[in-house]
Amino acid sequence: MNARLQDSLLEFRNQHYSKFVKDIEKNGRKNEYSDGMSFTELDEWRTTTLSKTLHQRYKDTGILWLEKTELAKLMEWKLARGKFRATLEKLIQSNDPDSVKSFTDAAFQVLVDWTKSRSDASEPFPIVVRKAMDHACKLRGVGPATATLILSLSGPALRMSDLGAHDVPFFSDEVFEILNPSYGKIKYTAKEYIDLVLSKMAVFDAAKLQNVEEALWCLRKTEKIGKPSKSVEKLLDELRRTIALAPSEEKPSVKRRKIQS
Repeated sequence: MNARLQDSLLEFRNQHYSKFVKDIEKNGRKNEYSDGMSFTELDEWRTTTLSKTLHQRYKDTGILWLEKTELAKLMEWKLARGKFRATLEKLIQSNDPDSVKSFTDAAFQVLVDWTKSRSDASEPFPIVVRKAMDHACKLRGVGPATATLILSLSGPALRMSDLGAHDVPFFSDEVFEILNPSYGKIKYTAKEYIDLVLSKMAVFDAAKLQNVEEALWCLRKTEKIGKPSKSVEKLLDELRRTIALAPSEEKPSVKRRKIQS
């Protein structure tokens, strides 16, 4: 792990994340979200409140799941923070509440089981994440990107229960673009996520990947505004150099499973 780079990214996140969130609140498509929330409040709900809710759920029952209303709010957050696709909200609403609970429970359980039984003989984390994604993607309106948004809640919730859980970083456009600047159009496949996001982010602390995702999102937003400052260019150069030089320990195991997009 490159601790110095990670510290620099997290510092950048702390300096810029709330500013970009406020910008979405001010200039975004909507002024008000579910339960009368502003986007700042919705973001706080997604990053903090919902993880606490899931932690309490796990503490009380031993399992994790999402309610349909929670999944709908997550989709609101996703569409406000990234590209808007009108059909996705309707598809999410078309899911039966019991199906949302069942499929999200199954997805989270894959990660819970791996976290509890982790050993040298355990399956590599990318394969485990792919299995969890498969369960979440059985819901209407949930593709690989939304599946990772759902799974991103598990790490913080399980760590509140003193389990050393890995983060599953959200598959956002901005993070994909910052990690793969010459890739071209994103196809939003599970294979892209595993090979080009999750495996590249393995250079960071597995318990910090959610915050690193937010830092990379801020970096890409900064790039889009205009010519980056020298300090931002230096940070980008170090990020891409570190990723390019890092050994890929996960991909062989992923390829053996012949993951299809």
